[in-house]
Amino acid sequence: MKFFALLQCMLLLTGCALSVAPVASTPSRQIIVGEVLWSGTVRVDGEVLVAKGATLSISPGTRVRFVRRDADQDGFGDATLVVEGRLLALGTAQQPIFFQSDEDSPQEGDWLQIRPQFSPEIHLRHTVVEHAAYGIHAHFSRLLVEDSVFRRNMDGFRMGRSQVEIRYSLVEDNLSKGINFRDSDVEIHHNLIRRNGSGIFLFEKPGKVSIHNNALLENRHSIRLGDFFRADIEARGNWYGTSDSELAVETLYDGRMDALIGSIRIAAALRPPEGVGPRNPSFLEGLGIGIANP
Repeated sequence: MKFFALLQCMLLLTGCALSVAPVASTPSRQIIVGEVLWSGTVRVDGEVLVAKGATLSISPGTRVRFVRRDADQDGFGDATLVVEGRLLALGTAQQPIFFQSDEDSPQEGDWLQIRPQFSPEIHLRHTVVEHAAYGIHAHFSRLLVEDSVFRRNMDGFRMGRSQVEIRYSLVEDNLSKGINFRDSDVEIHHNLIRRNGSGIFLFEKPGKVSIHNNALLENRHSIRLGDFFRADIEARGNWYGTSDSELAVETLYDGRMDALIGSIRIAAALRPPEGVGPRNPSFLEGLGIGIANP
């Protein structure tokens, strides 16, 4: 019996079988090696590490639910998915993948983050990331996020020294920042970014930055430069709720407010760009989310 129990444990860690994490009575740290597939409902209580060289694939319709524990009493849950290997979360419009709180009454910060670090590939499609402190918090990683929803987090994205493309997604109702990055090569296009503290926040040290064909609406600041961001950037062809560039500039925070930081150069789009947000309307309809013409 002991041999078969040990064999079952080895199969779990090496990814030879479907891996569904149970809720433990105490938080745990699990390490994924090899290739692992998650499906159904997966509960993360503590930390799951996708080791270097490993691949975690997540089936359409899966719900990854993070158990809230706050051992360090910082106000945020501790549960984390750390990815040093690959994460492939490819849902469909009819069967999206959820990363969410396990609480009955969820709120922002119930769980900590998806944390890619030195990951060669993070690919999210038709996913919903909600109730986290920092939805995706990436360092030294490559990410493609498309046709997804990041909502009701503290920050939707935090990224440093990474290569990132965010396209055709909805980033809404994140309390602090929708998309927050520094020292990264970033392309952000064809997204609807609305009702966040700051829609897009550039903390410091620009990499190659391309922000175009987005609709940025009802954010405290559409685009904000951080206190240590000294460079000037261009963000042309976005929609700020108006075709008047002078009015659009009023939604920004840059050197006009703080002489020690850089400037944001824009030319507001003459009309809302076509095709912002997830490309399949049934995806948002299934989530009960409406998008009027921005």
